[in-house]
Amino acid sequence: IKKDIAILIDKKITSAEIEKTIKSNGGKLLISSKVFDVYNGKNLPEGKKSIAYSLTFGTNDRTLTDDEINPLIEKIVNGLEKAYGAELRK
Repeated sequence: IKKDIAILIDKKITSAEIEKTIKSNGGKLLISSKVFDVYNGKNLPEGKKSIAYSLTFGTNDRTLTDDEINPLIEKIVNGLEKAYGAELRK
């Protein structure tokens, strides 16, 4: 299952730091996380950037459901909020 998230975060936070937090909160079902968009421009608060990730979840023994993945995404977002003050962009 692929899911995309976009977060609003301080410009000083590196992608490597964000990915480390994503991996530590994504659990065993998170296969990969990749940046697919970074936006630094109009309509963003001063000192912030928007960064979007494509998250891939999977397992070899069954087909995953949204009910299994959604709590992991929530845990990832909460981890980013606590670590960096990030906000999920909607």
